[in-house]
Amino acid sequence: DWCSACVKARAVDDPHTQVPDKPKPGLQIVEFDYIFPKSKAQNDGLQPVMCGYTKKKGYGFGGAALANGASGDVSLVNQVVEWLKECGLHSTPLRVRSDSEAAITSVTKTLATRRNRDGATETVLEQSPVKSSSSLGGVERFARTLGAMIRTIRQAVFDKYGIKIKARSTAFAWLVTHAMFLYNRFQPRANGLTPFEDVQQHRYTSKLYEFGQFVLVRKLTALLQAKLEPRWVPCVWLGRSPTT
Repeated sequence: DWCSACVKARAVDDPHTQVPDKPKPGLQIVEFDYIFPKSKAQNDGLQPVMCGYTKKKGYGFGGAALANGASGDVSLVNQVVEWLKECGLHSTPLRVRSDSEAAITSVTKTLATRRNRDGATETVLEQSPVKSSSSLGGVERFARTLGAMIRTIRQAVFDKYGIKIKARSTAFAWLVTHAMFLYNRFQPRANGLTPFEDVQQHRYTSKLYEFGQFVLVRKLTALLQAKLEPRWVPCVWLGRSPTT
């Protein structure tokens, strides 16, 4: 049976045959780019989402940005740093590729400064030629997949609860992070392994729930409160992130 939300949000034409990327010697390559999702709600707006992709292991990154660029958005750079740790690339020499727009280069420059401060051996920044999409093919393919996963999860929430998540809402930032989390742990690559399995050398087996699902959560103060007070409270599941 087909999942209705998946067909509505992710269905595409039959794919063309692709030639697998050949590994290149030298520094490992990480690509970055922006996408700008938006719903058709009247009071919604474009939400910048930064996407990243490691060429060797296929690890993907997605994070909702406060603005189009790094100025004041320390949390986004922190997310990228934590993602590189998960990829096993925190101190590894890297070639960081992006287009030449100021919005993305400001992020990559901030990232390079942060890596240098944290003791990374080398970070080489590269900008692709104008209108040369093939130079960032890895992250652009990942961005399409991540966008499809975001639409699928959003559609599933609407089908089940009648709620349409707006791009500028707080819940959307969690949705993006959760979609990235699922991709890295459950999307197999040509070698049959997910990016998580390829890096961590084991499958992901922890429990997950549906995004937006109502769950009961144990209070942190459960053992400190009065004996007759409830220890579990109802909450809404907003997904997992690599650091939670």
